[in-house]
Amino acid sequence: MEPTHSTNPPAPDNLYFIHLSDTHVIPPPRGLYEGDGPANNFRRVIAAARALDVDPAFFLVTGDLSERGEFESYARLMDLVAEVEDQGYPVLLTLGNHDNRDNFYRVFMGRHCDEEERYCYTALLGGLRVVVLDSLVSGRGHGELGREQLEWLDKALGEPDAPHGTVLAFHHPPNHTGATWVDHYKLDDSEALREVIAGRAVQGFLTGHTHYPSVGAFGGAIAATAPGVVDFCDPSSQNGLRTLAGSGFNLVSVRGGEMAVHPVMLPGPRHVLRYENDAAVAHKVAGLEALQASAGSHNHHTKEAALA
Repeated sequence: MEPTHSTNPPAPDNLYFIHLSDTHVIPPPRGLYEGDGPANNFRRVIAAARALDVDPAFFLVTGDLSERGEFESYARLMDLVAEVEDQGYPVLLTLGNHDNRDNFYRVFMGRHCDEEERYCYTALLGGLRVVVLDSLVSGRGHGELGREQLEWLDKALGEPDAPHGTVLAFHHPPNHTGATWVDHYKLDDSEALREVIAGRAVQGFLTGHTHYPSVGAFGGAIAATAPGVVDFCDPSSQNGLRTLAGSGFNLVSVRGGEMAVHPVMLPGPRHVLRYENDAAVAHKVAGLEALQASAGSHNHHTKEAALA
């Protein structure tokens, strides 16, 4: 849990903010994506969002910040975030299954994270309360909030509501989004989350993971995913995953306890980058899990050495 962000003047008629996800930043020039493509896409998305007729109150990035969770990739991301903050915009970050929690903490918090620590906090921005949750399960493709974080959420939702209401932000969708490959790796404890929010004034859920925009319902509220910043996944893919060139974000507006989500896709070709069948996707997830397990073991030994 981290300190609360707060810039909370009286609520205007409409509040706009930008929801983006799946930046998959790499330490240039190596990685799955050629050159510094993820950083370039990040800058293109920020520029497109700033060119809108409405001025966003803040930017929200819902996980998979890094492609492989390296310390250097978070240092790169910190530079990109600083470029946005230097223009006067707060940036809220969440963690996804590609992320390494300890490396993220080392860069952004200046310390190692505790063994069971989750990166969750509340931000009050422009009359809206954003509750950021951590669905990362180290070494796994699916998501989970866990009992302790859900207990923390229960207490947070018990606080007085903000003028524009409350939205929850995390990486793994709690609901069905239309693609079978996503549903294999979504939020595992969504029913426990549903129990916590029952009867609470939650306007919506903003998540990522899918690399495509979708809007559904969960617990009586809007549940929306954002297009990927790094690329775009075809939600109609069957028996596998088709990845296309493309980038985008969601423009979100809230007013009087209601939320609307408007996907914005950047112009450009939509050629196929790669196609992976179900077996290839499972192999890729297993490889990522093994990589994260190895990184977690290395970080654990590093912390032990530091304490010795």
